[in-house]
Amino acid sequence: MAALPPSFDIAELPLDIEVLWRLARSVGEQFPIFQDPTSASPAPGGLPTLTLEHRYLAGPLPGVAGAW
Repeated sequence: MAALPPSFDIAELPLDIEVLWRLARSVGEQFPIFQDPTSASPAPGGLPTLTLEHRYLAGPLPGVAGAW
């Protein structure tokens, strides 16, 4: 984090699609939808911070300044 400029935005992170395909292959047996790449819809890149229900996945750690 120290190497990132103060103006850093999460949208600047490149999407490494191979990481996603590796994860999809690892759960393909449990979730057959991931076995056929044409059946999956494209998703935005970056780090997700909200669930589909708009609940935060990450947030400040109470009592520890600057910790998330």
